[in-house]
Amino acid sequence: MAKASKQPVPMPPADQAVRDRFVTEVERNFSVIAPAGVGKTKAIVDRVVAIATGDPERARAWLPKLVVVTYTNKAADEMHQRARNAIIERRVGLPVLTPFNRAFFGTIHSFCVRLLRTHGHLCGLPTQFEPMENDDDLWREFVRQLDVLAPDLPPDLVAAVTRLMSMDALFALAREVRPGLPFPRDIALPPRVNLKGVHDQTPRKQSEASYARAKRAASAWLEAWEAKAAFAPLPACTTSAKDFVAAWEHAFSPLREWLGPAALRVAGAIADAYRVYRRARGALTYDDQIELAWELVRHPEAARRLRREGYRVILDEAQDTDPLQFNILLELARPADAPGGWLDHGGTPPEPGRFCLVGDPQQSIYSARADLACYERVRERLVQERSAEELVFSVTFRCDAAIINTVNALVQPMFARTDGQVAYHPLQGRPGVTPGQVVRWTPQRPPDPKAGVDALTVDFGRQLARWLKEQGLAKLGATTWSEVAILCPRTRWLQALAVGLREEGLGPQIHSDRAVRGENPVYAWFTALVTVMAKPDDGFELVGVLRDLYGLSDEELARWCDGDGARWTLRADPPGDEPPARVLRALAALAREVEALPLRDAAQRIIEATALRERLQALALPDLALDEELEHLRAVAAQAESDDVSLQAFAEQLRDGMSEALPARPVAPDAVQLLTMYKAKGLQWAAVVVPLFFRTIGENKKYPALVRTGTGRAPQVALSSHDLQPMREVVDELKRQEYQRLLYVGLTRAQRTLVVTDDDAFFPRKKATSTFATLLGLIGDDGSRVYNEVLDTLPDALTAPDRATRPAPAAPPPAPAVPSERDLADAVQRVADAPRRVLPYQLGEAEARAERALDRVETETRSTDAEAARLYGIWWHEAIEAADWTAGPEALRRHWDNHFATCPQPERGRREVELLLASGLHRRLARRGLVLRREIPILWRRSDRECVEGVIDLAAWDPDAGRWLIADWKTNVATADTETHLRTIYTPQLRAYAEALHAITGQPVEAGVYSTATSLWIPCAEIAGR
Repeated sequence: MAKASKQPVPMPPADQAVRDRFVTEVERNFSVIAPAGVGKTKAIVDRVVAIATGDPERARAWLPKLVVVTYTNKAADEMHQRARNAIIERRVGLPVLTPFNRAFFGTIHSFCVRLLRTHGHLCGLPTQFEPMENDDDLWREFVRQLDVLAPDLPPDLVAAVTRLMSMDALFALAREVRPGLPFPRDIALPPRVNLKGVHDQTPRKQSEASYARAKRAASAWLEAWEAKAAFAPLPACTTSAKDFVAAWEHAFSPLREWLGPAALRVAGAIADAYRVYRRARGALTYDDQIELAWELVRHPEAARRLRREGYRVILDEAQDTDPLQFNILLELARPADAPGGWLDHGGTPPEPGRFCLVGDPQQSIYSARADLACYERVRERLVQERSAEELVFSVTFRCDAAIINTVNALVQPMFARTDGQVAYHPLQGRPGVTPGQVVRWTPQRPPDPKAGVDALTVDFGRQLARWLKEQGLAKLGATTWSEVAILCPRTRWLQALAVGLREEGLGPQIHSDRAVRGENPVYAWFTALVTVMAKPDDGFELVGVLRDLYGLSDEELARWCDGDGARWTLRADPPGDEPPARVLRALAALAREVEALPLRDAAQRIIEATALRERLQALALPDLALDEELEHLRAVAAQAESDDVSLQAFAEQLRDGMSEALPARPVAPDAVQLLTMYKAKGLQWAAVVVPLFFRTIGENKKYPALVRTGTGRAPQVALSSHDLQPMREVVDELKRQEYQRLLYVGLTRAQRTLVVTDDDAFFPRKKATSTFATLLGLIGDDGSRVYNEVLDTLPDALTAPDRATRPAPAAPPPAPAVPSERDLADAVQRVADAPRRVLPYQLGEAEARAERALDRVETETRSTDAEAARLYGIWWHEAIEAADWTAGPEALRRHWDNHFATCPQPERGRREVELLLASGLHRRLARRGLVLRREIPILWRRSDRECVEGVIDLAAWDPDAGRWLIADWKTNVATADTETHLRTIYTPQLRAYAEALHAITGQPVEAGVYSTATSLWIPCAEIAGR
């Protein structure tokens, strides 16, 4: 009998020892450099799993305090699910899964919200608030009620700024102000403007008229300025004569240089006032969430208590973190009594095993919201102070050998010759890496080289489409066109490329960086229509509908309105035959009709009556999945209807969703993927094309702009592109470095095939502009083409993949079948028949409503502070979860003493703990031999129609009696009839828990509620064994 051949043992990657250290040495801090495709997510998951499956006592203590911070909720969900699955596979059971369920996986903003909700009361910060994604409506409300711009600033300063700068520009600047940035404080009054040098300019004969116009404009401005005119913006020089421009700049520069800091000071005051305004209304923006969490962490007593929690932080995508966010996470990981802020003031660094960061400075491409210099400083400080050790993952599991070699050869010298650029970490191939290929494609010279840049890009797209089709999928190493991506640095390039590809029959699919719901015309127009139906007096929204959907001009609207804002309403049918009147009558009739319809029918009627589909179709927008978008909105309306949402509340839901990111669109199997390199970060494709090396990347900056020139430096205000000149060198260098890192991101998205384009013939060579060609040194100082040994020696043709060294690609998935109307109806019915999830509080809803209707007499123990009562409930559950019931009364008292420091109502806490220790329930739970399980999550199918999901506070198994006891802690205040009240409200919930535990174990179950305020044990359910 032949012996079975042994399977070869897979070779570990070259950096396996480094990876093992990060995973297994959980009591050490690490700073991990994780370049493109090295598998950092897997490494983080493996470290979490190592904590969970190692020492059981350590796992139970650490997991509830584990904080894994990622850049997106999607990444957090993936990481959490992968860790959970791996832990379940290890069969560690509920003692580990239960604390793991309390670990945090999410963004820094959601973590800050958690800190504020649970600990904000310690230093008087709000704990009841509404996190806001879009505060546009609140901002408009704030501006409308603003009587005085900046009451705490000198009136003359504010007046001078508002005379030189429009209110719109000043408000736009205020919206850019973020917390944590240094701002100028002491601003003098504006300097005088002396026009003598301007008037002394003597023109040549041909320049006399332009000189005269410019001098008149300067004099007219000065006269208005000195006369205290309400608005006197700085005039523009209307001649280009060099000497005259120099004199003009000499005259106006002092005032322009004064205006920048002064405007920033006023804008900062407006931003401060708006911050106070929105917080008073319980609304927190993303910036507020960070700023308030930092205030919490800086508070000495709050900081001590938070550090005693023992948080263990793993920060992913650390290169995209800003200084305030770093400070919050670092402070939580320091010793409880450590003074000050470590990052800015030194002192004791994070404790061992409590702070790890994983990132790649080479992929830092979001300078507008991150701070690479701060990340580098954190890394260096941690290593220098021996608080963390630096590890480098170098093996990429994404790219084939040719791509790795090309990226290393191109990017390493590019980084090295750039002062201030981050260090380059070369990539290594995985064990058994396949060859892959990198080619250089050169398009033909365009028919009209002097055409506009977009027209040239369209022609480039045509040629690229023809070449890709000629090469075919097999040579690209792909099985469908969706495995081929074209990556650009700018969103606006994608549309022109898409036109060219489409004209040659190669369908593209564009994925936009700014894909939020409000920018989708289907969502935006539908939301506007629902809003005017729900709010017939919303004149602002109504005018927008008339203008955008019905195409009425501003002139038509103004003429019909005639200054009477009350005419913008749907509560009456306006007379007349003018277009606005006809449309308003139709909309008013529609509003009356939909008011009585169920939401889904109302949504359908709005779409039909306004011809919304046809209006959207007339826009002729590419890549607009019109029917799918409208069907999605119908489904949203149907869901809202099932939740008993009113039309008014539905309109609010839609408006709140305007700033939400659109869900990722399903990848079309026959479409080449077009997206920016920013959007492509974290993704990969079989074949990647990096086009348009010689097209200027450029900036579309809006003014006024807040320009940041480095960590810790005061931001500068640019009122126009002219104001960028003094800081142009610094700004351009920072942007140049970011573009280099962006190119690295683009090149490392390819798995098997990378195509770079030599489009030198399409765009003029410009040494001083930002192009990938200039970044790589392909253009000399004189504009000549410079030889590049890497790019100029690349092959210009693709070859079929070597089947001997690369596994055959999987067969493409079958095209999805289009469901029939019957299929859709069946699917809707199946969804309707599916069990619905029922949460514990919903089980007793009817009883709760009835009980609240009763006139109850409150005792003196009732709290008048609802927020303190909520926090007290959180504190009680956290403290009692860690209690050792068998340790004896004195040990339990010491346990509670350790928790009283964080109790929001200490006097009440001490009283109720003494009641508990004297209660009969304590005597039952303190018996030796009981098996106690705390915070047990359950999901139990109660019937064909319902699944109950909840968490059991405490379940005790008595092996002697052969029965379970379920206890639910209730910190409700005492009333005249507490026992009846609690039994009425919570019996349905406790009965469901008892039925679930009985169904799972087959053993008898007793379930009840313990009232902390009265020490009453209130039986709610009892089920005998099978």
